[in-house]
Amino acid sequence: MSADKQSHSRQVLDWAYPIRFIATALFSVIIILTIAQVFFRLFDHPLIWSEELVRLFLVWIGFLGAAVACWDGTHLKVDAIASRLPRAVRNILRLINGLIALIFAALLAWTSIELVKIGAMTELGALKIGDYFITEFWLYVPAVIGGGLMVVYTLARWFLIKSSDETEQKGY
Repeated sequence: MSADKQSHSRQVLDWAYPIRFIATALFSVIIILTIAQVFFRLFDHPLIWSEELVRLFLVWIGFLGAAVACWDGTHLKVDAIASRLPRAVRNILRLINGLIALIFAALLAWTSIELVKIGAMTELGALKIGDYFITEFWLYVPAVIGGGLMVVYTLARWFLIKSSDETEQKGY
């Protein structure tokens, strides 16, 4: 690889790696819990708490996965028309798309803060640790964290990944 090509394709640290690891761990726990739930139901001893915990982890995986997709630039896009436009117009559309996504992620995080406050006062009935119930705070806080990570990862992607070849192929 030539020196010129190396300067264009500099390696950027994968900021989403810890989030990928957490999401993978949560997904593994979901699989184990679901299998255990089916197994225990066969013997008439259902794990009452497992369904609610699986639902909680699915919410976390959804928002963390959306943040990772922002870093990777792999959110769903339909480019049937945009791919036929001149490069300058495509770049303008990509910028507009990125700004809309950035605004949406910021609004998601900001407006979810109120839900987190309300959820902190509501208990999840089946999830109890000792004498304490887990609150819906843990069900709503992924929207704040995920939205915040989407903002950070989108901005980091704009400023750290500057190779026009990669941004042409992947996302905004």
